Amino acid sequence: MERHRLAVVIPALNEAGTIGAVVAGIVHHAIPVVVDDGSSDDTSQRALAAGAAVVRLPGNQGFDAALNAGFAAANTLQCDFAMTMDADGQHDGAMVT
Repeated sequence: MERHRLAVVIPALNEAGTIGAVVAGIVHHAIPVVVDDGSSDDTSQRALAAGAAVVRLPGNQGFDAALNAGFAAANTLQCDFAMTMDADGQHDGAMVT
């Protein structure tokens, strides 16, 4: 049976402290797509290092714009499905299967 491609879109603003662990929990089950919404810290670099696809928005554009950018990236990555998850670590990424 063919495995479907699932993207987990993660809008992030200044989440360098948690984004690595969030991505690490997802990367073996789905394609993490982190949308850095104009962070002033190293959120993008930590997300990349953990294995995420990263979209960096020029300046803070807001939650809706970040989601739209993430869904567009998931489409470009030819994902069949997409879901969202917060970047602050409140959800267990290992539950994504």
